[in-house]
Amino acid sequence: FSYGNASPTLAATLTASDVTTVASPAALALTKVVSDLTTGSSAATADNANPGDTLQYTLTVTNNGAQPVSALVINDATPAFTTFVSAACPATLPAGVTSCTVSAQPALGASGQVQWTFGGALGASASLAVTYQVKIGG
Repeated sequence: FSYGNASPTLAATLTASDVTTVASPAALALTKVVSDLTTGSSAATADNANPGDTLQYTLTVTNNGAQPVSALVINDATPAFTTFVSAACPATLPAGVTSCTVSAQPALGASGQVQWTFGGALGASASLAVTYQVKIGG
């Protein structure tokens, strides 16, 4: 552009560039299965259970992306008509994951949110599983 209201005329050339780098998005897959510990049923996506039965839910997270995923948090809620018994981190953590804590859970016999928080990073193609148990009808 040039500014012509001055003597001598002022001319300037301006350039700008905007560079945005986008990393490949995480591609996490979550599966949830339930097994009836009272009857010994196999893990499945659904289960027929009776009042008083103890159910175990297993949540498995798999990193299908090309990059490690850090700051991983898994949340779930106890199902209706059940009460919380326990929650657990994996017995063995995959390479890169440095810690696991059950960071939120209902009181024993109550219901509500269950949360696991992981330190480190879940590598590409790696997976981990967490579990919690509830009792039907308290």
